[in-house]
Amino acid sequence: MNRKRSSGAVTVLVLLLASPLWLPALSASPFPERARGRLRDFSEPLLQGGRSFRRGLRDIGIGFLRGPALIAENRALKRQIQTLLAHEETHRELYLENTRLRALIQFRAQAPWKLTPCEVIGREHDLWSRSILLDKGSADGIAVGQAVMTPVGLAGRITQVSPGTSRAMLVTDPSFRVAATVTRLRMTGLAVGHSPGECRLTYLPPDAEVQSGDIVVTAGGVSFCPGGIPIGSITGSDESQADLYRSARFKPAVELSALEEVLVIAWPSADSSR
Repeated sequence: MNRKRSSGAVTVLVLLLASPLWLPALSASPFPERARGRLRDFSEPLLQGGRSFRRGLRDIGIGFLRGPALIAENRALKRQIQTLLAHEETHRELYLENTRLRALIQFRAQAPWKLTPCEVIGREHDLWSRSILLDKGSADGIAVGQAVMTPVGLAGRITQVSPGTSRAMLVTDPSFRVAATVTRLRMTGLAVGHSPGECRLTYLPPDAEVQSGDIVVTAGGVSFCPGGIPIGSITGSDESQADLYRSARFKPAVELSALEEVLVIAWPSADSSR
């Protein structure tokens, strides 16, 4: 039975492959028109099947012969795509850096203080301290006590200086302190560092009705930086024990975790706060 099926399949295969030769010949033979029509109806599917079968065999043969070349071409295209993606990421980083530097230059030109631009080259964030390392030091005029900021607001203050580098304590550091004012109320308190993403404004008058979204700025006066520099915005308030004063929580204006370039303010009173 299997041999008969195999021989039948071989016969059909041979007929399909040879159909371009024998079907046109039969169609052109001196058969009656009606017979030729039936022959055409019968032969057309065979012709189409034969053509499709031959195309399939040709494609298989081409694919078999070009297989290694196609694999190599695919790998080359993948490498090109990876290279293009890397170039795109580099261009994006350059664009973002140029945007930041342009903002620093414009702010520096308009600010009424002497500002020294610095690049952040290191970070230290733990439970006890939060600081950044800058690429400029005493040789560039950086001194302990000077304020560190961006065009958005206050970022911290200089605590250590060497000839070529300096370290700045961030506003969220638990040891950070600066006099601050709620602009809407014109009430002053003490801004202190609290947690990685939060500061506190303490010693506000007990009747200070702070609201979420209120802006907190430096108070100026006898301090390490001028007044009016944004520090953050109020997120909530708390009453202290015995209601002697009110305190509030606020979010820093500067995205401290994303700092890459900063400006150091050469403020006359900085030395007094060492």
